[in-house]
Amino acid sequence: MTAEHLVNPEVKQEAELAVDELRLRSLADCAPETYEGRGIATYGAAVSEEVTQRRTASWLRYVQERITIGQTEAYGIYDDTNTLVGDVAVSGLRHRHPAMSYRLAADSRGRGYASRSVRAVAAHVFETYAGVEAIELVIHQDNAPSRRVAERVGAQRQATSEGVGWEMWRIAR
Repeated sequence: MTAEHLVNPEVKQEAELAVDELRLRSLADCAPETYEGRGIATYGAAVSEEVTQRRTASWLRYVQERITIGQTEAYGIYDDTNTLVGDVAVSGLRHRHPAMSYRLAADSRGRGYASRSVRAVAAHVFETYAGVEAIELVIHQDNAPSRRVAERVGAQRQATSEGVGWEMWRIAR
């Protein structure tokens, strides 16, 4: 199967997905300022708020470019008070095994937001992209909360990079 058969170019990212009281809103038009002060950072990133904001702005520009060309779907996770609490993205939608990432603000962890959001976005991707066989998660070995999310959504650990500290998990169709 060639890449052209994996993605329907007519498919556009949904503007919003509903998950219980959560709302997953497309990041296609999200401004970097939306993230200010939320503390949503990559795991293990013990850096200043200024550095976090710069990294987030750069990541957001990259994701928005990928959304435009149909290779990524990315959603902000909003709670019942309409507060941004995290994000979830799937990149490489032209491949059979795209990669998913997710992040949550520290004060929003432990409430099931990540598990429900990952589950909803994975279901949406499997329903929308017929060529996707599985979704891969790359998780740092020390990130126990992220590993619990993977377990809760039914992902299976596929491999561990000894000495590097990363594990590969897979959510099957």
